[in-house]
Amino acid sequence: MHPLILYGVPFSQPVRAVMWLLLLKKMPFDLVLTNPGSKGDNGSRHPAFLAKNRLARFPVLKSARLDLRSVRPTPS
Repeated sequence: MHPLILYGVPFSQPVRAVMWLLLLKKMPFDLVLTNPGSKGDNGSRHPAFLAKNRLARFPVLKSARLDLRSVRPTPS
């Protein structure tokens, strides 16, 4: 089984929530530190990250079979 890849920073509450869930479920994951708002190589505004999540928001959770992106809820 390939480990999940979590993109974000631990000081982000949504990223911490996903980390806690993965740890609770004992699911292996790799954390890729991504600088919010940065256009640098590990930044959320870098084209490589924007290809994963065009909204440049955290968290992003990826695997071979799963692709969860942070999205804004639509107003009802």
